[in-house]
Amino acid sequence: MSIFSDSDLQAFGALAQDLAFKDVCDILRSNPVQDTQGGSGPDQYNAINPDPIPCVVIDDQAPRPLIQAQQLVARITKTIMLPRLTAILRTDKIRVNGTDLYTILDLQDPTTYEVVRRVVALREEVGD
Repeated sequence: MSIFSDSDLQAFGALAQDLAFKDVCDILRSNPVQDTQGGSGPDQYNAINPDPIPCVVIDDQAPRPLIQAQQLVARITKTIMLPRLTAILRTDKIRVNGTDLYTILDLQDPTTYEVVRRVVALREEVGD
């Protein structure tokens, strides 16, 4: 017997959205592009959602040092929360508020009692 019904989980998710989801995002899915000589070019990412999806972005952990182009840089992984049952793949990217682009590192859900869909991501820097 379940502790919470599906309608309970839906209500909890709606409450979370009302209280915390202050941003909007697009889920971008890879669309492989063929070059003129039959090879593959850089992938294009296109939004798969017709309307912006409410979301919230929070820091996941302390900054991690990374070596990039022989320079020490710090990166902070983020948890992006989306409405429960949002269809998202590990290979997708997320664009928040039309400007900030995130690469998905891991999907933390679904869990038995999913209230929100959680994604661990890394913000892409300009020039990456």
